[in-house]
Amino acid sequence: IYTLDNILGGAEDVANGKEFDGANKDVAQMIVFLAFLACIILMAVNGLLVVPFIPIAISFIYSKGLTLGNSRLRLKEGGYGVKNLVVGACKGGVIGAVILAFTGNQAIALMIFIFFGIKSFLVSTLNDLADVHGDASAGIRTLPLYLGVPRLKAFLVVLALLSYAPVGLGFATGVLASQPILMAYSLAASVAAIIIYDPSWHYSESWLRRNLRALLTDGEFLVPILILSVV
Repeated sequence: IYTLDNILGGAEDVANGKEFDGANKDVAQMIVFLAFLACIILMAVNGLLVVPFIPIAISFIYSKGLTLGNSRLRLKEGGYGVKNLVVGACKGGVIGAVILAFTGNQAIALMIFIFFGIKSFLVSTLNDLADVHGDASAGIRTLPLYLGVPRLKAFLVVLALLSYAPVGLGFATGVLASQPILMAYSLAASVAAIIIYDPSWHYSESWLRRNLRALLTDGEFLVPILILSVV
């Protein structure tokens, strides 16, 4: 969704997407197409052919928008966290649908939906911190603009802690297989990313600063899985 959004672009991306100047959009389009094709194949093999079409449709409405008569629906322009809710519901919903199809257990699917939905909401909201100027110029009232950075970070930390409640309940009741090391790292990485992240890092000359947020959020499961695999 985010790669496709960077390709399609919008008024806000003129200010927000400076790091993509000179990038080859054809390569990005090919990567999105191959990822979508791989998803279709994997889902179709498991009887879930319709599932991958949900996020690709939402991503188009999110970035490019949909015109209905005299009205235009563009989810990215939804202020006050609406666009973040859409992204969270999309990711959590797709993962939850897959879990439900494989297990047939609605309780497990609901726990997974809530967890990944909130996690995706957190990451997308944190991403908005670096885009406040472009969003403001485009008239998009994002949560960082509405709450301010200190209150936003406090809100996100509380939300991050709450997101682990259903998973903790699943561990305690035996509904989910317990993974204390994996989840402890995930929680610590999420909270650390929220607290220490500074929007100025987005354009820093330091590779570590530019990518630290992504390593802590997008890599929060990959890193502990690699460590556990080696151990």
